[in-house]
Amino acid sequence: MHSILLVDDDDVVREMTRTVLEANGYAVTTTASVNDAEAWCEGHTPGLIISDVEMPGADGFDFYRSVHTRPAMNDVPFIFLSGHGDIDTVTTGKELGSDDYFTKPVNYPLLLATIKGKLKKRRMVQQKYSTQVEQIKGELFRMISHEMRTPLTSILGAAEILADPSSNLSADDLTGFLTMLQQNSVRLTSMFEDFLTVTRIESGDIATELPDETLPFSPRSTADAALYRMQERAAGRSVRLTSSVPPGDVLMPLFPPHLEQMLVRLLDNAVKFSHRGGTVTVSGSIAPGLVTLSVSDDGPGIPPEHIPAIFDKFYQADRDRQEQQGAGLGLFIAKRLAELNGGTLGVDSTPGRGSVFTLRFPRP
Repeated sequence: MHSILLVDDDDVVREMTRTVLEANGYAVTTTASVNDAEAWCEGHTPGLIISDVEMPGADGFDFYRSVHTRPAMNDVPFIFLSGHGDIDTVTTGKELGSDDYFTKPVNYPLLLATIKGKLKKRRMVQQKYSTQVEQIKGELFRMISHEMRTPLTSILGAAEILADPSSNLSADDLTGFLTMLQQNSVRLTSMFEDFLTVTRIESGDIATELPDETLPFSPRSTADAALYRMQERAAGRSVRLTSSVPPGDVLMPLFPPHLEQMLVRLLDNAVKFSHRGGTVTVSGSIAPGLVTLSVSDDGPGIPPEHIPAIFDKFYQADRDRQEQQGAGLGLFIAKRLAELNGGTLGVDSTPGRGSVFTLRFPRP
């Protein structure tokens, strides 16, 4: 049974509306003031709220704002039921974001139909959300059981051998095991950093890093910093890194550390999918109204049917056939950071010939 919170200081309207709603199978809680409604909400979450607008003390608009400061109630449908039908009041109620606005005297058949529709929509959204959560849980389980287990197994194995006094390791063996420990520790750290970055993006926390003022920066210097960070990774796969980003400073609302993160993730993706001995190139252009930076590789390319999903969280093309060594978050992070900084990230790929990922940032 769906629960409805009804807030109205008019005793007659409140009791009549409660009677109609209960006769149609709803469990109804009523209060005559916003203060009482807020107190009730401290321990309850209704399926839907109906509120008068003008009441003694806090009004219905105040109550709407209060409800939407509670994360657990952000998706609760909220309907205004008011004796004020003037355009200014109705406009205010709709601009706040309410799900509907009814005026008294109440058209109960229409109100009931609206309630039914809003609850149905909420149920569909919750089902969709639950499905998405289950998919994410499945991806997390896969990632933990494979992507993290692989480096952890290597780390534990190397540590056991190094701790065994009877191992009699040569200098070369010792160097090899220490290198293995370092590489797998870096791999785990990178995955955790990606998870933390995704959390900060989706919580909005990373947006606080954007500067209050527009400062000049060098796209070429930022690209060089990203290339430097990827040198060891590229060398390990015998991939050559090149750059053709033009020199010069630009003044635009973009946070250079975010741009470096985007390029690092695009470079990591390009190196990961390049053939051994291949080449990855960072190129760019600085035009009066646009700055572009591209990362290209000569790898196997991306099948056309995979392109619409490559920027999704945890997505990896040909996961079963290729060892990706990652959680599938790099392209998602790069795209979201690009959007956060007012830009876009797109891809052009030809199977068998490689891919080009291009960042575009409009400039004043």
